[in-house]
Amino acid sequence: MKSRAHPSRFYCLLALALVGGCRTRGHMQSHYVLDAERAQHDSVTGTTGILDVHRLTIDRTYDFKGLVYKRDTHEYAIDYYNSFLVSPSQMMTECTRDWFSKAHLFARVLDPGSQAEPTHDLEGHIINLYGDYQDKQQPKAVLEMRFFLIKHEDRTGRVLLSETYTETQSMETMDAPDLVQSLDDCLARILEALEADVSEALN
Repeated sequence: MKSRAHPSRFYCLLALALVGGCRTRGHMQSHYVLDAERAQHDSVTGTTGILDVHRLTIDRTYDFKGLVYKRDTHEYAIDYYNSFLVSPSQMMTECTRDWFSKAHLFARVLDPGSQAEPTHDLEGHIINLYGDYQDKQQPKAVLEMRFFLIKHEDRTGRVLLSETYTETQSMETMDAPDLVQSLDDCLARILEALEADVSEALN
């Protein structure tokens, strides 16, 4: 499944960004983080490999700190009063790196800037990240991500895993804290599924 940029949707969001930014002065803003904590359970397999988790890329439609809401088929809005503390791609990269550090599928998961030579690369792209508020009676969080696991062999790389994961979660309210918690739950389920698939791919 390929992620396609949506220029018109992007520029509409950018216009909302400029307008919204002018109105935040004097108003209290709230900032949120995703942590997607991994449950403490033993991994099924382990290798002597070294994993490098690359910084996740993200569809530019959602490359904002402000929470993104889908109001209609072609209508999106950015919430500048409620935003992520850091960019979503950076935050979700750190969640993914921390998750695999705790999974022990690899002997080592490299820290950012490490000069060690990895045996495997994990690359990912955030395709969708928003609150779906088209039906105000049934709001939901939507998260879709694509991952590639690449093994270095000689001077080439072999793709061991190429998979897209989609998670949605119904919400009781359209409040920002509810959306962030739901997105966090979606992220945890995606990383859990990814861990299982990576474990299988390594065998």
